[in-house]
Amino acid sequence: MQLRHANADDTFRLAEIEKLKAERDQLQAEINQKARDNEALSRTSAFFTKLHSERLTRIAEEIHTAKELLLGPASGIVTSAPVGEATLTSFIEGPSGFESILS
Repeated sequence: MQLRHANADDTFRLAEIEKLKAERDQLQAEINQKARDNEALSRTSAFFTKLHSERLTRIAEEIHTAKELLLGPASGIVTSAPVGEATLTSFIEGPSGFESILS
């Protein structure tokens, strides 16, 4: 931008305009970088959420399988609740080996 017959005030204004443009460009670059960072964080978060969900599902299946082994028909243990509903809270070592405590 050029001004004809510019005086000192116009030169000062042009300098201020250029300074503001530079600040605007700097802020736009920071916004763009933050948008890229947010997108990467979102992808990482989705990956870990999926991984965590799959892990929890696998652990739940393993617990169910363990309950089947401990409380299934071949174990000789009779429970008042179906195997999938019984909650195994801990094991204790009794006189004849490990015994499970159910709640």
